Amino acid sequence: LIEQDISYHLNNHLSKLGSAEPVQIYRMAVEQAERAAIKAMMIHTGGNKSKAAEYLGFNRLTLSTKIKQLGIEVK
Repeated sequence: LIEQDISYHLNNHLSKLGSAEPVQIYRMAVEQAERAAIKAMMIHTGGNKSKAAEYLGFNRLTLSTKIKQLGIEVK
């Protein structure tokens, strides 16, 4: 289901590019998917980074690093 959503939105984005060259589309898609997953998991866990990291499959330090790298605002 997530794959279908990503595919739909990516195809929609690509169709809007027209003749413009799709520069680094893969990196952009991965970053946005990662950002969405982290935000959703932080909401789901009520902001509990340890629990969110466990659900996402990495440790709390990695989650904190990714939050900083991706510019995610944590409340």
